[in-house]
Amino acid sequence: MLKRVFINILILIIVLCMFEVIIYVYYSNCSNMSKNEKFRFEYLINNPEVHFDDFKRFFNGQNYEGRLPDGLEYKNVPVIVFGGSYAYGNELQQNQTFSYKLSHLIKHPVINRALPGGGLSFMYFQTNTNYLYEAIPDVPEYIFYIMINDHYRRMYINTFNIPFNSFYLHYAFKNGKFIIEDYKNPYKNFIRSLYITRFFNHVYALYIVKHNPEKVTDLFIEYLNQSRKNIEKHYNKKLKFVVLLYEDREILHKDILKKKLEDNNYIVVETSELTDLDLYANSIPNDYHPTEQEWDILVPLITKHLGLK
Repeated sequence: MLKRVFINILILIIVLCMFEVIIYVYYSNCSNMSKNEKFRFEYLINNPEVHFDDFKRFFNGQNYEGRLPDGLEYKNVPVIVFGGSYAYGNELQQNQTFSYKLSHLIKHPVINRALPGGGLSFMYFQTNTNYLYEAIPDVPEYIFYIMINDHYRRMYINTFNIPFNSFYLHYAFKNGKFIIEDYKNPYKNFIRSLYITRFFNHVYALYIVKHNPEKVTDLFIEYLNQSRKNIEKHYNKKLKFVVLLYEDREILHKDILKKKLEDNNYIVVETSELTDLDLYANSIPNDYHPTEQEWDILVPLITKHLGLK
């Protein structure tokens, strides 16, 4: 009898503790969302023509200052760089980044539109805004997208991912178009905000990325195609679009992705084909982002490979 009472009391305590944790996480998330995710997302929904500087400030979540255009002293046509933190230059000064070194090697202005924690969805969003083109009135010659493995996962992670410390703009691809998912339903948002929901969303994304190479690479290509379509429509010109596969770790499904990229007329550059340098071992300690020394080695090789020098 006492044993059963003890077990029931123990179960009750466990249930109460779990309930308390859920309530704590929920209110904690609501507090965070009011300052970060929820505010930024509502800002995007209500301001589709958001200025790019504001866009960076609201969406990267870490108060990064935007990268200035490099090489404005050069009169040649510009180059645009998209991607995440590797392309942006996390932990690097302006003159240490890929975009800066590329500009001063090929003597073209380079506009860095990468975002820390960003990727394909941010590039697609930007190519739909007038402010991107107002900031870059001259027709560019090259578009660069610097790809790392994690950009696959970011296509499937929803916006409520506070534990992962980044904000991923999430689209649903329906009827041949990308549609921003509706996050105005408070009941759905409650479910999405729970840690357990976000944890399983994360696990699901990793599973999809690893076990569905055709689906994942098709979606990757679709983001690029739609973004390129937007850019070329605005400038009314076919542009050279380079996808740099940055292999600090081997790119998942690389052979499949590379073939699809080439079939869709993208120029593919693999860092593993350019140098034997172990990019992972030479990255910033405990951070994994590229160092200035890596770009010093890679940028001349990239430009030589593309015939830009």
